[in-house]
Amino acid sequence: IKKTTKEVTFDAEFNGIANFMKSTRAGFSATTKINRQDFGIAFNAVVEAGGLVVDDMVKIVLEIEAVKVEG
Repeated sequence: IKKTTKEVTFDAEFNGIANFMKSTRAGFSATTKINRQDFGIAFNAVVEAGGLVVDDMVKIVLEIEAVKVEG
């Protein structure tokens, strides 16, 4: 993000294997949170009620499906 590279760790879960349309597929889910200020994104604004427009913590969610390729 903004030319900043940082290593993050995801909490991952194996969701199983299925045979679908003549192919073997595996499913995975992974999540992590990052602080956007660690990547140089500090913009924010205060709303009338006193809260912030954007939180510093950003949740990243991945839903992955891997397909086994024959050949």
